[in-house]
Amino acid sequence: MHHGKVYTCSLPTGIKHFNKYFNKNLEVTKADYIDIYEAKDLKEILEFVAKPIPFCRYCDVYHRTYNHPFALAGEKDGGGLEEYRYFLKKY
Repeated sequence: MHHGKVYTCSLPTGIKHFNKYFNKNLEVTKADYIDIYEAKDLKEILEFVAKPIPFCRYCDVYHRTYNHPFALAGEKDGGGLEEYRYFLKKY
């Protein structure tokens, strides 16, 4: 949850920083979250989180890998897009 909005994953909540730093435009729309103050009931929220969101189109789920060593962003490659290769398709 971020500012009263429930997302199915955390990437959309911070993508504005990614977009600004890398001069990209990965778009978050109203279809990517549900506002808890506008939802009619818990069932509507649960149904929303049970499905992929449009923002999922940016993620490369078929090539995702796991168990990478921890490092601060940019330590491995000087702050480039390299650390995002585990999550996002190439845009």
